[in-house]
Amino acid sequence: MKHLANVLLANPFLRVIRYLENQPPLLAASLSLLLVFLIGTVDTLIPSSEMTLSIVYAVPILMAAWFAGIRFGSFISVTSAICWLSSGPIQETGLALTCWNTVVSLGFFLLINYLLSALKSGYERERRLARTDGLTGLTNRRYFHELLEAEFLRSRRYHYPLTLAYIDVDNFKEVNDRFGHGAGDILLSLMAKVMVNQLRAVDVVARLGGDEFALMLPQTHAHDAQVVLPRVQAQLMRIVHHHGWPISFSIGVATFVKLPPTVQEMIEQADGLMYDVKLHGKNRIKYEVIGTATPSLAPTSKRLMVRTS
Repeated sequence: MKHLANVLLANPFLRVIRYLENQPPLLAASLSLLLVFLIGTVDTLIPSSEMTLSIVYAVPILMAAWFAGIRFGSFISVTSAICWLSSGPIQETGLALTCWNTVVSLGFFLLINYLLSALKSGYERERRLARTDGLTGLTNRRYFHELLEAEFLRSRRYHYPLTLAYIDVDNFKEVNDRFGHGAGDILLSLMAKVMVNQLRAVDVVARLGGDEFALMLPQTHAHDAQVVLPRVQAQLMRIVHHHGWPISFSIGVATFVKLPPTVQEMIEQADGLMYDVKLHGKNRIKYEVIGTATPSLAPTSKRLMVRTS
């Protein structure tokens, strides 16, 4: 993270790219259209015998294709060709040659738009694959840690609580042994769907690997977590009973009113609660509240163990 920040500070071009990536496509579309007209104006003022700016039109086309999509990139390509044609080459080269050059320029602009749009699609696809679990489609461990880091910083800045839950499937190996690995894959996929459906769009559900999952619930107090997590577990148990799988779920839930110094400590807290459940009978939800909402009091830790059926 620090290395990336240093790179962005040292390279203004990367800073602009990062900024535009985080803005609505309309902004990049507007900027690219404005840039086309600026280039067209300059192109009109400069005699074509002295200099041609046709290649410069590639800049707004690149911007439109990457940040606004292939459709607007095509629009900018056509607009660029019209602006180039309007710069006055007809009087100097003749109508036939001007038409030919315009068609060639338009083809070149459209080719740039298509190639960059294809490159962007491939980039987005690879980035998505690098961030998601192949079986369940959930966020994977690596990306989950990135999201947790970002939410950690937001929670620290705005002083709102953050709840982190770790879920482990009890006796998952028995499902694979008795019903086959295909049944285990079905179980994990169904778990993913249930958890996503039971949580808010702002919540994050991740598969950490094997039969372990993590939930990140921003701006969630302990009393809210004690409503949400039993509901999630109840829905998970419904699919278990429906398929006759001999499993249950051990869940550790840590609500951070006061954040620890590092994200790793948050992870260890929730992970430790989950393993504590597994060591003391499984099929339970264990809650812990870290910190206090009262500034005058020292940080506290409250624990609650709830057995589920």
